[in-house]
Amino acid sequence: MAEGCCGKCSKFMLFVFNLIFWLAGIGLLAFGIWLRLDNDIAKIVSLDLPWFYNATYVMMGVGGFTMIMGFLGCCGAMKENKCMLTMYTICLGLVFIAEIAGGVVAFVYRNNLNTWVDEAFSGVLDGQQIESLSQDTREAIITLQTQVRTTSQCRSY
Repeated sequence: MAEGCCGKCSKFMLFVFNLIFWLAGIGLLAFGIWLRLDNDIAKIVSLDLPWFYNATYVMMGVGGFTMIMGFLGCCGAMKENKCMLTMYTICLGLVFIAEIAGGVVAFVYRNNLNTWVDEAFSGVLDGQQIESLSQDTREAIITLQTQVRTTSQCRSY
């Protein structure tokens, strides 16, 4: 299938880039699992961030999908397997459609994003749920709150 210098070069480049995607998928999947299972993070997240665990599941799903896509691309390129390359092309098409859908959703809800983030963190940063935390965590949240308010005041001028 891949003949000549250009064919071998494109085959090698497809392999290398998909190997990078496969490794990135492993990293994303591992990071999502770590965020979901770490007990120290669970103490902070249990305050009032119900969307956090949904985000970790999405991260794990995207990582797993990226791993599969990278695997299909790597093996399909090296073995020149038509079935794997077809599946790889279908996966790329699905990613493209998902990116377009995500862009449309982000554009439609662009004005609501700041409101959602402010509502999610306002209870923590205003101290409504801070009583159950350790002293170090309380001090860290108060420091973060001070820095965020100072930065936002500087930007308003």
